[in-house]
Amino acid sequence: MAAMNSKMQLPELDPKAFSRNQKTAWFLYLDRLTAWLCQDKEGAARWTLILDDVLRRASVNHPPRTAAGLKLQVTHQSSLKHVLVHVFATHFPTTQRRST
Repeated sequence: MAAMNSKMQLPELDPKAFSRNQKTAWFLYLDRLTAWLCQDKEGAARWTLILDDVLRRASVNHPPRTAAGLKLQVTHQSSLKHVLVHVFATHFPTTQRRST
């Protein structure tokens, strides 16, 4: 499945590694996800992986607090959510979106 508005393929979780050790597979996946975010849209969404609020907001790529910036925040966070739900839905069916 192709990423939204991107020519790059979504990073996939290695199913064999996941069945052997979920924690290790998750860390390996985070590396792939970070690499994908750094390349996708010229790294515009890589700030979404910074867990610390202060560091995330201080990131060079974090959108400003204007209306347009808030729209970019939602767009980038939605892209990240899309990737995570897509990858983990097969392993954790409760993460799948429910149609309304």
